[in-house]
Amino acid sequence: MSNSNYNKIGYIEIPTDNIDETKKFYSNMFGWEYEKSEKDREGEEGENYWLIKNAGVKGAITSKRENNQTPTFYIMVESIDDFIAKSQKQGAKVVVNKKEIPEGFYATIQDQQQNTFGLWQSKNNN
Repeated sequence: MSNSNYNKIGYIEIPTDNIDETKKFYSNMFGWEYEKSEKDREGEEGENYWLIKNAGVKGAITSKRENNQTPTFYIMVESIDDFIAKSQKQGAKVVVNKKEIPEGFYATIQDQQQNTFGLWQSKNNN
């Protein structure tokens, strides 16, 4: 494991039904600034995907895909396939299996207590 960023939280997505209201809330609370992304997490045109510029960790505010969707944090890993297998051996459920986007690969895992988190493997190894 040569990259010191592995096994650390590297990204968070905050889902919302009201992009403007949510951006205003976090901006007023923490001084966060945003940049409209041209692409969303799937690599599609990012109509409602706003990158957070100064939160201490990379992230975005995005439209909800499900009514009960909560924020997802992504842990950077060297091999997403290895960590999917490792999570299953620990009794976790794979909610979203490995998906590829232009920058890398992601998956979503649910632990035994129904906590959901993401795994992220960059194509650039960072």
